[in-house]
Amino acid sequence: STVRVIACATMVAAGLCSLASAHGLLHEQIDAVTRAIEEQGPTPPLLLRRAELHRHHHNWPAALADLERALRLEPHSAEVLLARARLDLESGALPEAIENIDRSIAARPTAEAFALRAKTWARLSRPLFAARDYASAIELSDEPAVDYFLDRASALEQAGESDAALAAVDAGIGRLGPLIVLQQRAVDQLARTRHFDAALARLDNILATAPRRETGMTQRADILAAAGRYCDAYDAYRDAGTHLDALPLGLRSTPAMAQLRTRIDDGVARALTARRCANRAPPAP
Repeated sequence: STVRVIACATMVAAGLCSLASAHGLLHEQIDAVTRAIEEQGPTPPLLLRRAELHRHHHNWPAALADLERALRLEPHSAEVLLARARLDLESGALPEAIENIDRSIAARPTAEAFALRAKTWARLSRPLFAARDYASAIELSDEPAVDYFLDRASALEQAGESDAALAAVDAGIGRLGPLIVLQQRAVDQLARTRHFDAALARLDNILATAPRRETGMTQRADILAAAGRYCDAYDAYRDAGTHLDALPLGLRSTPAMAQLRTRIDDGVARALTARRCANRAPPAP
């Protein structure tokens, strides 16, 4: 309506319009499901639908009431048990989430259930349990989500299993192809674990086909600096700066590119002050 449009326009100034619209839409959907329940009766699918809407609205007591009602009608519904576990996780009831996921998996093991339990184990600081469940989620998926591989690698790295974490990323590359997010994750991990040559080799493979190279070139310089190869890092930072300067003005004037320029200039300065590049001239003014 006109009134709603005007009200929304007023709220934009405070950054609240989209949030209010989202809540308004949720209320409308909740009302629609409530009418369906009144007309058709409280069936588990309708109760589950309304519970999920309440959860998205962060009305956890109302969501819990609908889920408990659905479970009284279908005590072994894997879908309802998983929804209950999702609510437990969001509300911070982590042991209860594990219990309900266990019941859901016993009724019907799915990739979604194992991934949710993995996320819960991670919240409980049990990274090896999380990694195991992510592996099960991957195994049960025809097309596993890339996040399953990334989160499994993170869990393994948190548990101190760096080699296994890298293997998990490589398994993702083998299953999903050379996605940049997986390749970059491998580079980051290798650099963190001080396998600098391996990190540089993988990064060079990324750069060979990258449509935009300035960020990767700067990362390459960062890795060289972390490896103590300050003179090589100096040259790499200068090359990254030259590449950045060659971009069209509209591209290099963005805030992200301004931050990258600062990172490059700081890297050049650090390399020069490392007292290992005395034969390098400072950047031209």
